[in-house]
Amino acid sequence: MIDTITLSLDQSLFKIMDHERFEPSTEHLFIAPFYAFKKYKSCKQWPTYRENAKYLPRLTVTKYTRHGGYSITLYIEFSIPKLVFNNNFEEVTDADFDRVICLLYECLYDMGIYIDNIEILKKAGISKIHYSKNILLESYLDLMTFMDMLKKVNISKVYGITQTNYLNEGQTVRYRTNEFEITFYDKKREIEQAMKSEKKSIEIDNKVQINFWKIIQSIEKMEVLRLEVRLGSRRKIKAELKKFHLARELTFENLYSQELSRLILLNIMKNIKEKYPKVLNQTDSSYEKTLIDLLLLNPKLTFSKAIAMLGVKAILNEIGVREFREITRKFNKANWYRLNKEMSDLIYPTIREDVLELIYRKIEAFKSIKLVDFVD
Repeated sequence: MIDTITLSLDQSLFKIMDHERFEPSTEHLFIAPFYAFKKYKSCKQWPTYRENAKYLPRLTVTKYTRHGGYSITLYIEFSIPKLVFNNNFEEVTDADFDRVICLLYECLYDMGIYIDNIEILKKAGISKIHYSKNILLESYLDLMTFMDMLKKVNISKVYGITQTNYLNEGQTVRYRTNEFEITFYDKKREIEQAMKSEKKSIEIDNKVQINFWKIIQSIEKMEVLRLEVRLGSRRKIKAELKKFHLARELTFENLYSQELSRLILLNIMKNIKEKYPKVLNQTDSSYEKTLIDLLLLNPKLTFSKAIAMLGVKAILNEIGVREFREITRKFNKANWYRLNKEMSDLIYPTIREDVLELIYRKIEAFKSIKLVDFVD
């Protein structure tokens, strides 16, 4: 579903009851003497947390210069599941929307922000949104197998990825651009790391989840793979909607959708499945058996080509698609495309359980997780 979201409200839609709650005070954004600035000036109210504290949004009030005048915008950044459940292991559904709106309205009032009615929040514009899914796996081997498989997939061209990071000893894989990010990580170990220090953690505000962490530690034989797709601008959100032929006004009520979340996340997994080299699906097999199987399943394949495919498999298994592709480009740009087509046209024996398919099916089902299902 959705985790973190940033809503924006024009100054005509909100009133600040206590300017001193912000750092610096918002008073001189509105009345003289005004703050001096060139392009913009921001005042923030970003809560810090003790263990098990109530979760609150991050508020930023920014004044911009606009065509010789000024505009003021309130940005409300928050994790929807943390607002509702005080953790983001549990997932909200479409049926939770009114509850989310009411809780947000109450939090804003407690933080010194008055909004005339809740309909304003429903129709608030969205500048950033993170779609996410916690995927339950019974085996830690499945989780680590998948993380290892990600290192051998090249989705850079599909999404224009400019940076790929492998963090926390391989337990996190992140693909990113300035406006877009895909992150897969081991949810349980991420929170374990965050409880020690948030400096290396993917998430923020983890101390509100301490009670959840104590419960989740006690549940055996359950691993949690988390997928997040972070759309960091209105332009990028519109581009993602266009892929599904959707034209929607970018408001909270329009983008709060289980089906839209499912479509976006499923499309990510579809591309990863398609880009994973089929030749690597039998890694558990010996090279001798793979050679025999290739020749038996592909009668027109010559012995020399079969040997070449084994060499490609060994290199891909060691360094993955992206690095191998860069090596081939140094000699001839057409080499990779020719090799990739030859590999795709072959029939392979499938020996290993298809972990990619398993995770794809779980996202496709899109079953919401509630902690009550795991505790007595």
